[in-house]
Amino acid sequence: MDKARLRSLYRQKRNTLQPEQTEVLQKQIEHQFSSLDLDAVVCVHVFLPIPNQVEVNTWPRIEKLWAGHKTVVAYTSNFDTKTMQHWRIDSKTSYKTNLYGIPEPLTKEEVFSNQIEMVLVPLLSFDRHGHRVGYGQGFYDRFLGSCRDDCRFVGLSYFDMCADIEGLTPYDIPMHHCITPSKIYSF
Repeated sequence: MDKARLRSLYRQKRNTLQPEQTEVLQKQIEHQFSSLDLDAVVCVHVFLPIPNQVEVNTWPRIEKLWAGHKTVVAYTSNFDTKTMQHWRIDSKTSYKTNLYGIPEPLTKEEVFSNQIEMVLVPLLSFDRHGHRVGYGQGFYDRFLGSCRDDCRFVGLSYFDMCADIEGLTPYDIPMHHCITPSKIYSF
C-alpha cells in the first residue's frame, strides 16, 4: 500500500482509540521497552508526543531515562528548511507548543546528531523491512540520515506492522526496531 493511503488509514485507526485503550497499549509498549538493554546507551533522542495526534506517550520513558542518568534530547523544528535542531532536556526544561501542536524545548544546550546513540521515532505505520510512514514532511528521514552509523532507530507504535510500504525513495531511512504492545520487531 502506498504511503498516502497508509497515512490516512493509520491516522483513522489512532483517532478511534479511546483514552482507556491508549492507556493499556501505552503500558504494554513500556513493558516491551523495558526489555531493551540500554546499559551502553548514554544519549537518547525522543519525540515529545503531540496530544491531538494520539501519539505514543513518551513521557514515562523520558522519566525512566532521566532516572537512569541518560542524556535526553528533544528537538525544535525549522519548517522553512524541514530540519530539526536538537536540545538536551531535563526535568526543569520548559516547553512551548509550535503552530503544529508540537511541544518544543526552551533550552540552550544544543546536542549534535553525532552525539546521539538512540532515536525514538514517531510513526503512523511500519512494514516488515523497518520502513515507516510518518506525517510526510521528511523531518525525521533528514535527521536519521545525519546520525552516526551505530545509532539505533526505534519506532513506537500502537499497531503491529502493515503490508509492505510502496513508493519508498532512497531518502526513506529504515528503523532498527519497532516497539508495539505485543512485541519488539527487529529489522
